[in-house]
Amino acid sequence: MKLYRYSKYLLLPWLLASAFSYAQVTFSTTTGDGTCANNTAMVTYDVAINYRTDACKAIGETASARIAGGGSMANYQSGCKITAINQEKQAVTLCEKITFRVTAGDKNCASDSRLATASEATLFHKEACSAFGSNQWYIARLAGDAAMNGPGYSCTVTHDAPSTLGHSLCVVKN
Repeated sequence: MKLYRYSKYLLLPWLLASAFSYAQVTFSTTTGDGTCANNTAMVTYDVAINYRTDACKAIGETASARIAGGGSMANYQSGCKITAINQEKQAVTLCEKITFRVTAGDKNCASDSRLATASEATLFHKEACSAFGSNQWYIARLAGDAAMNGPGYSCTVTHDAPSTLGHSLCVVKN
C-alpha cells in the first residue's frame, strides 16, 4: 500500500524527463572558449541538465566544454559533470540549435514540425521569442493547450489557454 502511495511521486520526475527529451535539439561544439557558430547558441545550465546525455555526447573526446554563464560540462568519460562556474579556460564551447517556426492556425504545424511544448518555450525562451519575428502581437498555441505570447506581450508562456488561437509555435524536426 505504501509503495502505491509513493509511486505517484516517483512517476513525476519520469514524466518531466519525458517532456524535456521530446525536443529536437542539435548539440555541437565550436573551438574556443565562449564562441558558437552562427545560428547556434551557447548551452545554458538548464539545457545541459535537462538534455545531459545528448549534450555530453557532443563534447566527444575533449575533457570539458564551456557552457553559458561561465560554467562547464565534462565529457562522457568524466561522467558528464556540469559545473555552474568554472574559471578554467576551455578548449571548446558547447552549442545548441533548436528551430522554432510560427505558423497560421490553431494547432497547425507542417509535416516537418510539431507543436512546441511549454517547457521548450521556457527553456529556449530567446529562440522561441525570436520565431515571432515582427509579429509582436501574435499569440501562438503550444502543446497541451498552452500558449506563448509574442514580443509585444514580453513572450510570456501561459499553461492554460483554452480559446482558439490564430497561430501555432512549432519545433522543426531535425
